[in-house]
Amino acid sequence: GELENKEEELAKKTKGLKKEELISTQLKHELRDEKAKVRVVYRNMDSITISIMLKHPNLTPPAQKYGSSLECLEDLT
Repeated sequence: GELENKEEELAKKTKGLKKEELISTQLKHELRDEKAKVRVVYRNMDSITISIMLKHPNLTPPAQKYGSSLECLEDLT
């Protein structure tokens, strides 16, 4: 399905990095919500910035643990 395709595409983009380092179980569930989108931005070969753009503030807290890995949270609305 569409979700599987998106996860496969993300896996290809993040090749060499452990999937669980990028997306927690909680965030995987949020990916299933059309209200949330994840954009992976490469800074260099050793580090990436994951920008999680959420429409709803109540979905933001689970992402806080990413700390410096999280560049920004943007409101899509």
